[in-house]
Amino acid sequence: MNHISQFSAQYKEYAEKMDVALLSLQEDFKTLYARIKELQESPDTVTPADQKLLDDIISNSKLVAERLSALDDLTPPRSS
Repeated sequence: MNHISQFSAQYKEYAEKMDVALLSLQEDFKTLYARIKELQESPDTVTPADQKLLDDIISNSKLVAERLSALDDLTPPRSS
């Protein structure tokens, strides 16, 4: 295999993993924004349902941050 073929094979592996990770992140953001919007449309007092939304938003935000970090880990290393 020549160098270009090797590069292509390695890049394809990374690209496929990044595509899956990005699609997952898009869904995470959609869910997060929907929950934030739902919370914003709630009356002024915080109900138990609102508290659950707040907890879900924090939990989802943490998940998004972890997935972004994992996506960064998938990025092919720079060659010097």
